[in-house]
Amino acid sequence: MINYSTKIADFFNRTKLFLMIVSIFMIASCQNKNNQNKDNNTVPTPEKVAYVVNTAQDFEKPWLAFRAEPKFDGKLIYMLPDGTRLRILGEDNTGNFVKVELIDNIGYVSKKYLSDNLTSSNQEQDIVGLSKMLLGNLKKGNISILSNYMYGNTMDFFYWRISKSQFQNGGYRNMPDYNGTNSISEQPFTEQISNYFDFGKWNTNYLTNSGQGFFPASGFGGGSMTPPDKEDYIVRVADPNRDMPGAELWFVFKKVNNTYQLKTLGTWEWTP
Repeated sequence: MINYSTKIADFFNRTKLFLMIVSIFMIASCQNKNNQNKDNNTVPTPEKVAYVVNTAQDFEKPWLAFRAEPKFDGKLIYMLPDGTRLRILGEDNTGNFVKVELIDNIGYVSKKYLSDNLTSSNQEQDIVGLSKMLLGNLKKGNISILSNYMYGNTMDFFYWRISKSQFQNGGYRNMPDYNGTNSISEQPFTEQISNYFDFGKWNTNYLTNSGQGFFPASGFGGGSMTPPDKEDYIVRVADPNRDMPGAELWFVFKKVNNTYQLKTLGTWEWTP
């Protein structure tokens, strides 16, 4: 004989167990969502787009750290250059970091390097900081960095006019005078390499902003550059190994909106 009361009781017990499991799962799911919203004390904000700006002013680290946690020593995921587009998801309670989404990654970046516009509305690009960053990279042998800050598709680089692609892929080494004699300086290219491409001798502590339209009226004895235009901005670094008058390295910039773009890099040679 079938015991229906036992079957019914067993059914209800199984149903109760099933409902308990579902309830526990739903509670855990809700807690996880709440924890995601409150992770690291991050406050959700209306989603918006922001851009990385002003990192080029940092001589040692010209990029924005994209970290796994809102900490200055958090695990580094990416190094973001100026112009990187991010989606803002929230802000930590210290006001120092924001939670952002980049492609398929979610992490944290410093708030002070973000702007609603590609050009920071708070301050214009620091021409001295930019020059120090460029010189620091050149001292390390990273000549391709110049392609990121050029005004136009070509730049006067000492005795040569180099294109962006030649800086990027090292194509300037394949120029006709690489193993011959330069028609302008009448020097072997290898000699110019040692004289002009040795950026290690240029000290960033001697770098100064000479401003717009700077050009000396006297004392100029030669160099690897043509005179700059009046609208150009000049940043100079004196050779620390020589007494003035002597050699100087010149960065010649064109100002575009609130940023500086490099037109020319070369040397002036001064004589008494």
